[in-house]
Amino acid sequence: MLSEAELILVALTGACALLVLGTIRLIWPAKPRDPVFRPRPGAARPTAPATVARDVRKDPAGATPAPVAGPNDRAPIGLRVQGRYRIVGELGASAFGQVCLAHDEATGHRVAIRFLPRSLVGPSYDAQAIQRVGRSIVAASTSHLGLVRVREFGETDDGRLFAAMELVAGRRLSEILSAGPLDVGTALRLALDLSGPVETLHNMGLVHGALRPCNVLVLEDGHVMLMDVELAGLRDARAPDGVIAAKPPAEYRSPEQIRRAPVSEKTDVYAFAVILYEMLCGVPPFRASTRESVLAKHLAETPEPMRLRRREVPGSIERIVAQALDKQPEQRPLIQDVINLLKVEASGARDKRVRVRRLFHRLNRWVERARSRRPPSDLERLNAPIERQGLLRQSLVAKEHESEGLQGELGELRRSLGALQGELERLRGERIAMAGAISAVVDLVGQLQRPMDEIARRLRTR
Repeated sequence: MLSEAELILVALTGACALLVLGTIRLIWPAKPRDPVFRPRPGAARPTAPATVARDVRKDPAGATPAPVAGPNDRAPIGLRVQGRYRIVGELGASAFGQVCLAHDEATGHRVAIRFLPRSLVGPSYDAQAIQRVGRSIVAASTSHLGLVRVREFGETDDGRLFAAMELVAGRRLSEILSAGPLDVGTALRLALDLSGPVETLHNMGLVHGALRPCNVLVLEDGHVMLMDVELAGLRDARAPDGVIAAKPPAEYRSPEQIRRAPVSEKTDVYAFAVILYEMLCGVPPFRASTRESVLAKHLAETPEPMRLRRREVPGSIERIVAQALDKQPEQRPLIQDVINLLKVEASGARDKRVRVRRLFHRLNRWVERARSRRPPSDLERLNAPIERQGLLRQSLVAKEHESEGLQGELGELRRSLGALQGELERLRGERIAMAGAISAVVDLVGQLQRPMDEIARRLRTR
């Protein structure tokens, strides 16, 4: 049996241990279950959802829809996923499951959640394998700003797999292309912006497998974001009921996808070339009245040269697009080769615009000098202020274009600096809290030292 003094000593020691543990828990609270999501510095909350309701591409050849998920795969409004995401609406559905609008109660943001079809999990492709691929997708989506951020891959209480993504507002490239071909400079800029996310996926060992205009989002600032990243690496899974063997738009299918052969990075290069062809020419390289006819053209025919459709297309772009549309994947270039050429052509297009602008100003100066050699007429005297105003307006527009790029870079630097300052303040707060807790524990130990010494002295006298 322990004596009264020994019991008091044990009780005081336990109280000290509980106090220390409680202090540490206050300083380092439990982290949310979203360790990979880091919101972009300065990013505004979106006001409109950007996830489409169906995987449909409309063009003169007609739409090629994909079957939607079955009624048993629907998630009800108000459903809570892992105690964090609350379903508030439905954004759409496709062969790869239902996409819902959800409220993240941990961060207060709205997110998009894709519930993968139950038939995706089978004997040859289990839930653990899908979650392993999902972790790679989460890591890849955080590596480039042009990829829609995949926040989490998880499993619901009833065993259904889901992916949580950031919600982004913008216009789909398919909507923009419905108005006709783009300006050559604009098309090259958008293609160069899209090639970065594709290259990032390839460097991470992933294949997107569904590059098409409806999966490309153009933001208000003109930058491009690639969507459906959460499905990279999952599109070739063989489900028991064949739901994944749906019929996606035929205009952007590569020959190896049509033959159901293994896909690779060159599959994305083929679809990227189709998108670039459509941006510059206004139509995809292969069109027909039926889906089967379009697929047959992908396998057997050579697309019409781009410069026959539009003379302004640079010859180097026409050549690399033709090479990227080769029927054999090994004959296609890597995405990095396409990027290098796009950079050269984009800079060349800017140089051409600068040279034309300079030539225009030289011509104006020559005309002004010629007019100054003779007395101006009454009509010229009246038109002179208007002409000078037009020249000043042209110069102002040119300077505004030059300042837009500098303002964008300055904004990025400011957002990065704000994020670093916030992180520094958080670390300072944690350090101050830790110092205060340690000081409190030391004071408490000092207060308890005297009773403990007295108890120890009594024990020794016994």
